Amino acid sequence: MMKISFVIPVYNRKDHIINTLEALGHQRDCYKGCYEVILVDDGSCDDLYSSIREIDRNYELKYFYLRRCDESCISRARNHGWRNAAGDVIVFIDSDIIVNENYLEEVNRYYNAEENLLLIGTRLMLDDEVTRESVRDRSVFKKYSSASGNSKILENRYSLFDTYSYNAAALKYPWLKAYGCNFIIPKAWLEKAGGFDESMRGWGAEDIELACRCYEAGIKVFVNSKLEVLHQFHGGSDIIGEDKFAAYEKNIQYFIDRHPCAIDKPRELIDEIFKGREDIDFNLYHEKLPTLELVEFRDRERLPELKETLLCLSNEKNKEIIVNDYVEDTDLDIWIQLLGRRSSTPKYYPFSKRLGRGNIK
Repeated sequence: MMKISFVIPVYNRKDHIINTLEALGHQRDCYKGCYEVILVDDGSCDDLYSSIREIDRNYELKYFYLRRCDESCISRARNHGWRNAAGDVIVFIDSDIIVNENYLEEVNRYYNAEENLLLIGTRLMLDDEVTRESVRDRSVFKKYSSASGNSKILENRYSLFDTYSYNAAALKYPWLKAYGCNFIIPKAWLEKAGGFDESMRGWGAEDIELACRCYEAGIKVFVNSKLEVLHQFHGGSDIIGEDKFAAYEKNIQYFIDRHPCAIDKPRELIDEIFKGREDIDFNLYHEKLPTLELVEFRDRERLPELKETLLCLSNEKNKEIIVNDYVEDTDLDIWIQLLGRRSSTPKYYPFSKRLGRGNIK
C-alpha cells in the first residue's frame, strides 16, 4: 500500500500549526501507519515545540529543527522534510493550512489511477480566526467552502479554472498554478529533480519553478477540485511587505533566467504576469473554435456512454468541448485528465465549483 508523507515547513507560527496538526488527525478511511507528518522548524523562537507536544494525535509526527543561517529558506526546509520522509508520495502544505477529512482519500484516488503525477489543490483564504474546537468538530468546513457563496475567500485559481478548465490538460501552462501550500508529488520525482532550488531564498516562485522543471521532464499535472484547503487568517501579516516583494522579484528574475522558454512571452511581460499585473491566456488554442459541443453529465448510470462520446468528440479537430459534471462522485474528473491533450481537448467543470452556477441550468 502507498504511504503518504505530509511535509510542513514552519517558522514562528505556533498558533496556526496547532490547527494544522489537529486537522491532520481527522482523516477518514485510513489505516494505522498509512501516513506520517514531518514538521520542519526553520529556526522558530516562539517555543513552538512545547506547543505541539501537547497535541493528541493518531499519526506519526517527525520533528526537525534547523538553526537559522544565511541559507535558511522555505526551499531548504521543504527539501530537508522530503529527504527524511518514508512516504512514496509527498504532500506539501504550509503551516497555516487546514485540510478536510477527505484529503488523503482524494490523494489516494488520484494516485491509484496514475503514479506519474503532480497534483494541484485549491485554497480558501479565511477572513476570521479559527478555533481548535471548530477544527476538531469539523464545523469550520461547514462555515467555509467554495460552495458557500462567499466569493471573497476564493483565491485567484478558482476564477482561472472556472474560466479555462479544471482539466489541466486543457491549460497551456498548468504548472504555473502549482502552489506549495497544497502541492503533491511522488518522492521519486523529487529525487529525480533534486527538489526545490535553494538558490531561491526569498519568498515566492520556488514552488512554480520546481513544477516547471518536473513538467518539462515529463510529469503529468492534474487538478483535483476536491482538494480544497483552508488558509488561516493572519490579520495584517497576510500583506506582502517590501522585503518580501523585493525577494519575490529576485526569484522571478532567477526563474526567467533558468527557464527562458517556459512561457512564450517577452521577459518584461513574464515579470508582470508573476506579479499579477498582467493576465496570461491559458487556452491551448488562440483562435475561436468553430464548433461548440456541450456535454452535460447528470446520470451516473450513463458514465460509460458519456466516456465513449467524449473519446469520439476529442478525436475530431476544431471542437470546443465543454463538460459540465453535475454528479461529481465518479472518476470522470480523473479520466478526462488521463486523456491528455487531444485533437480537441475537453474542458471539464465540476458544477459545485462553477462561480456562476446560479445561472447555469
